[in-house]
Amino acid sequence: RTAEQMAGGGIATRTGTLVVFVSVFVALMLAGPFTRWLLFAALTTLSCHEACALAASPRCGAATPALRACGMACCACYAAALGLCDHAAAVMLAFPLVSFAVLFTVSLATMTDRTKGLQAFCFMYTMALWHDYLFSFVYVLSFTSVAASMVTVSLAEISDVAQYVCGRLMGRNTPFPLLSPGKTTEGYLGGAVLTTVAGAALCSALSLGGNPLFGAALGFAAWAAGSAGGLLLSGVKRGLGVKDAGNLLPGHGGFCDRLDSLTLFGPVSVAVCIAAGATLNPLRW
Repeated sequence: RTAEQMAGGGIATRTGTLVVFVSVFVALMLAGPFTRWLLFAALTTLSCHEACALAASPRCGAATPALRACGMACCACYAAALGLCDHAAAVMLAFPLVSFAVLFTVSLATMTDRTKGLQAFCFMYTMALWHDYLFSFVYVLSFTSVAASMVTVSLAEISDVAQYVCGRLMGRNTPFPLLSPGKTTEGYLGGAVLTTVAGAALCSALSLGGNPLFGAALGFAAWAAGSAGGLLLSGVKRGLGVKDAGNLLPGHGGFCDRLDSLTLFGPVSVAVCIAAGATLNPLRW
């Protein structure tokens, strides 16, 4: 196969998976509160499962099965608490503290090598905060505006695919050859332009924010925060010597790879919406 054929196949796979992922996400978000919670719980559980699998690597301290099971339990309890509790802020404040205490205690109790135990704890705790806690901002944003939550996910995915497509078609220069050799300057710039335009178009179509500038700002924020999230996960994977966090999504790697841009953009999207005048739902916050 020629390089052009391989690039075209990669673009088609990436774009097709994007369409399916966003379509399923939007459909479940519109179906009702229970399906929104179920979607959040499923995505965080799958990404946590991949993180637990990575934690078994000797480079992460070779976390014991008990510690990995504890990480999955913390993820499941957090998702259940957010779905059942009427005070999301209290749950979100408690999770970092409770998960720290639980994971630290289990790591000390189950790992004889204290150095590796601390290393495994740090990895598990970081991934729990990163993929469960930060991604939960996308879910709690739906308490105030389902449309804002859907646009947040759509823009993060559009940014990721736009960078990939522009990079494959026009990419020449690699700004981070050691951290993320597949990313190019042209891809970043093309992604910034396309995501900003997409943000303005989506927010105008959904009457979100009341001003096209709000959509453009949200689109640019999706590109900036999403790019940073992608680089952070790339650094983790390079340190572990793996290319993808998993292989469940064709052309995208695993769910950790798919959610890396949303982990940082979720909180940023909530902040942008509040800055634009959105009022958080007091019945859930």
